[in-house]
Amino acid sequence: MAATVAVTSAASDGIPAAFNTSPYKTSSQGIHQFSAVIPSALDKRKDHSEDMLGNWVGPVDPGVFMDEFMPVKRASPGKVLDADFSAMPESPSKESEMFELLSELALSFLPDGFKVVDTSSVGESDTGLKPDVSLSALLKFSSAVKLKRWIWDPVLLWMELKREASSDPFRVDEPDPNDTDPDRSLFKNTDAAQKTTGQLASYAAAQLARQQRTFMFSLLICGDQVRFIRWDRSGAIVSTSFSYRDNPIHLAEFFWRFGELTDVQRGFDHTAQQVSEVQKKLLHDAIRAHMQDPTKRQSDNMKLTLKSDFPCYKVSVTGSGAEDSTHDYIIQEPFSYPSSAIGRSTRAYIALDVLTNELVFLKDYYRTADAQHSEAEIYERLCEAKVPHLPRVRLAGDVRQDEIGSQTTLAHTFKGKKGIFQCASIREHRHHRVVQDLAFPLSSVKDSKELTNAVRNAIECVLSARDAGWLHRDVSSGNIMLNEHGEGILNDWDHGVEIIPRTASLYRTGTWQFLSIALAKDGTKTHTALDDLESCFWVFLFNGIHFFDSTAKYETLDMFTEVKTDRDGVRGGVAKRDFLGDEISIKFECQQLHDLIEALHDQFDVHYDAVKSQRRAGQASTVLGPVEHGAEMLRLFKKTLDMEGWPENDARKDKFPRIRRTVLENANRGLRIATLTSASINHHSQRSSMPQASSGQASGDVSSLPTPEGSGIGSKRRHEPDADGPAVVAAEEEESDSTMSRMAKRMRNLVGVFVPPLRTAPSRDRVVPDMAPLQFVTGSSTGQRSASSRRSLRTQSSDSMRYQLRSKTTKKAGKGV
Repeated sequence: MAATVAVTSAASDGIPAAFNTSPYKTSSQGIHQFSAVIPSALDKRKDHSEDMLGNWVGPVDPGVFMDEFMPVKRASPGKVLDADFSAMPESPSKESEMFELLSELALSFLPDGFKVVDTSSVGESDTGLKPDVSLSALLKFSSAVKLKRWIWDPVLLWMELKREASSDPFRVDEPDPNDTDPDRSLFKNTDAAQKTTGQLASYAAAQLARQQRTFMFSLLICGDQVRFIRWDRSGAIVSTSFSYRDNPIHLAEFFWRFGELTDVQRGFDHTAQQVSEVQKKLLHDAIRAHMQDPTKRQSDNMKLTLKSDFPCYKVSVTGSGAEDSTHDYIIQEPFSYPSSAIGRSTRAYIALDVLTNELVFLKDYYRTADAQHSEAEIYERLCEAKVPHLPRVRLAGDVRQDEIGSQTTLAHTFKGKKGIFQCASIREHRHHRVVQDLAFPLSSVKDSKELTNAVRNAIECVLSARDAGWLHRDVSSGNIMLNEHGEGILNDWDHGVEIIPRTASLYRTGTWQFLSIALAKDGTKTHTALDDLESCFWVFLFNGIHFFDSTAKYETLDMFTEVKTDRDGVRGGVAKRDFLGDEISIKFECQQLHDLIEALHDQFDVHYDAVKSQRRAGQASTVLGPVEHGAEMLRLFKKTLDMEGWPENDARKDKFPRIRRTVLENANRGLRIATLTSASINHHSQRSSMPQASSGQASGDVSSLPTPEGSGIGSKRRHEPDADGPAVVAAEEEESDSTMSRMAKRMRNLVGVFVPPLRTAPSRDRVVPDMAPLQFVTGSSTGQRSASSRRSLRTQSSDSMRYQLRSKTTKKAGKGV
């Protein structure tokens, strides 16, 4: 097939010149959701703080804050007007000294039915977080006490205490009305302020994610200075700082008003109500029946919903159409929790349709209100255009509004008001729900052929949607899913955009691991269908590495999470480009899977080589566009799927489960010591009679890092839900650290006696070529070839699947979106 080399431009292929897509902005959710390494608590706190940049709104006068967000129907009682907080310690040596009197004073202004709890010393059951003080509903708190641990469910608001007023992370001056600098925000932008705001945002993110809420309140007390904070999915509104000694009425009135509010006014979603144990059992029975049915597709995610101690809710979903009705669904724990306090905050559930008693898939999130179309509308348009491989949507629409309008965020309404600092990133969000037939993650594939077919289906969907005038813009491992028949579907069109003249939004977020190289390098680039096609390749490779036998190692996954920050923002894509530029460094056990991934690898390598050449030459757009790239991808997929000899049931449990950074670093430290020890052995000829490593193992090999089938470090595992994604298999840190410490000491003491572990031989009886494994020790060249040597070998390959665009002549100019 003759191929054209063409630089894609958004204006080609009939795309309107005025078509613009929003610049990409990173988020903690987008970066960590599919990361192989669980971020540390400090990393999470930093990410939370960075997520909130541009989304702190204030300062707002405390009186205005309460009148706006905590309205009451009667005047403040005498006890509020006579409030006195002077007995609070003036110079406490620790925050706990402030707790006892503060809790006593708070309860004196609240009605019966509340309890103040010191939660500063014991981490919350699921997240491990420790807000200093929690105000809970007494009835719910009593139920939680039976669990013998504290959980987020009964918490109404939390208070964070700091001993000194200087710990306040927000500015105390007033903004200059003539200052339009977008970086001149309420946030102080110091290291200490970053730690504190990250701490506040982590608490808010956890509470909002684990309760059915539209917004929430919290208090920050630094020394004797107090700030009220109201959180919703667009940002956090912060009051002006005041002294509870000089202005005790403000704090007293806050507690009193809070006790007067309804549940909706306290931020609880009126369309979500806790259900009885009888209704909870209906959901559990339906899920167990599905799991026990051998004819039905299974997913480990279903097990998450069977927790007996997690609250269960009935939520209502109203369709967007004029004739759509409202249906009720029973849900319990989501597959994963949103890790950010702001933004879309997607939660996906297995739900029971109360009317039909069927299990369905329910997605709950906050869409950006300035988007062209809601996700419900996008699905309607795509179905009208007969785009294939979409989920079957049963009901979708914005959540029915309550009496105070809280299903739409409010923080954005203060942007630009007099006396408010710049909050450039803040955007309006609207609560939205989508109900679909059950969908299953790619981790549930049975074999390599099923994975291959699912990705092909996604490519077909991308191309058909493009022909219908739509872009997906967030193809990821979580959005390519399987239906009950094992066919691939492209889900989650909330980032979808119609290809018509439009003004770009302020920014958009997405899933970092699967961004195209071009977008990762330049987030302002116009998004095209070719970016979505490349994302399909990265999803294919990512899942191949995770669920099928290969020579990949933990550090192989680093290219998916590479993030660098410079003056121009966040960048990535360099490691992915290096991966494409060299001969493929991974060998898959399934030959068909390997050959296809290698062919796609070469296809995108050639594309980026052509783009680079064209830019250097300053020539007009002439590189393959999405039509040609998509056609070639589908040709390769079809040819591969038509092959005989596909292995059956070769999918594995996740070979690279999420692991704590400390475990990975300790393992790497042990491997470096092992490498140095092996070098010492080889250096001394008198040790030459000692057993050596097998030829299949290079020094510094990470294959000894724990896997589900492994032993040693990580052999004792627990399933641990994590705030950044689905349940993870985490090694016990204490045991792992001690094990690695013993390993390091043993290796130091046994210089000259260390025998590297043998690598397991491939199960197939064939020669596995040298794939140049990555090295831990810099300067080592064992098993590696130069880039020019790899390219030479590639062109000499006789593999029938090889995509050799380099040797083909140009005949037809491609078109690009």
